[in-house]
Amino acid sequence: MGRSNFAPEKKVDAKFPDDYGISEGAVDNGGSTRLCLHEIKDKIGIFEGPSNAKILTSNSKAMKVNRYYYVGQIMAMSIVHGGQSPCF
Repeated sequence: MGRSNFAPEKKVDAKFPDDYGISEGAVDNGGSTRLCLHEIKDKIGIFEGPSNAKILTSNSKAMKVNRYYYVGQIMAMSIVHGGQSPCF
């Protein structure tokens, strides 16, 4: 996301490595992408609460590294690519 050529509207190809660091050879029909975006949202550290009712929190460290900006991009990508819409 920090790359100058990053475009959130382009298709995301999410790959999950196995225990040996090798990516699975499956074709991503959207499930892997949705799972990846969901995992990012849950792990980014600016939301609290159950997964179906997250609330935005104030986090000064996240603010300093533009994490709120990136979360906005992740939410947009999730919606564009058929994933979960934000639940607040």
